[in-house]
Amino acid sequence: MIEKWLRAHDTVPKGEAMTLMMKDFMELDPRDRVKVSMEFIKIIMPRNINIDDSEVHLTIEDKLLALSSDESSDED
Repeated sequence: MIEKWLRAHDTVPKGEAMTLMMKDFMELDPRDRVKVSMEFIKIIMPRNINIDDSEVHLTIEDKLLALSSDESSDED
């Protein structure tokens, strides 16, 4: 849906130098331009995610050992 909207607004009308979207953007007040820009940045830029680093010190062997002991305790 957004692709269709972008295609419609990313065209340059005959006799114009800017796309419809850029023209609309430039007609906004500076404060609103900043708000719109920030919203676009939120959409485009990847978000940071939290990574649980509590297991970083574990080696692969430690992790496998822990997983195998969990599995064997489930069978009991």
